[in-house]
Amino acid sequence: MDYLLILLVFVVVLSILFPKKKSRYVSRWKRANKEIGQTTSQNQKPTKLSYEKNDQLSITLNNKYEKQRLINKTEEEVYKIILRMIYQHAKGQYKINMQTSLGETLKSTYEGHRTINSKRVDFCIVDRDFMPVAVVEVNGAGHYQGDALIREEIKRAAIESAGIKYIAIRENENINEKLVRELGNLFKSSPQLAQDIT
Repeated sequence: MDYLLILLVFVVVLSILFPKKKSRYVSRWKRANKEIGQTTSQNQKPTKLSYEKNDQLSITLNNKYEKQRLINKTEEEVYKIILRMIYQHAKGQYKINMQTSLGETLKSTYEGHRTINSKRVDFCIVDRDFMPVAVVEVNGAGHYQGDALIREEIKRAAIESAGIKYIAIRENENINEKLVRELGNLFKSSPQLAQDIT
């Protein structure tokens, strides 16, 4: 009897000293919601965490979103030049898309696709069948910080591997001259358009 009493006391003490842990999902959900309250009230940038789908929905519902410009002023200038060239020299045979996902533009092996899936390009020019023919990237002053050069090389290598022309506009380059030269060569490669450009 004494042994049973001692054992019972031992179990009670253990339960007090080491309470049962809450499930990982519940604790993570509470932590995420706590951070939501902190970031929305203090207007701070949220901490980058790995959330489950329910967590992401909770965060989305507890935050306010605002629209923003899709492109900056330099990119707008590039867009207008490309658009003008398409209608003047290519008879509207091409179309231009902005902020295009490489994951939707290129296909590869599983590993190959993972390297480009989350990357985007500033402009993607497609033909009348919506097949990509050229990509235009606008590289401003902040483009060459951190690992930006590696990211650019990954995009360039993947794009050219797919047979798509890659055009990068560097800082301080003459935008009009660069596009007229590069896209003019592209349009000339089409026998139907060559006569209009020369």
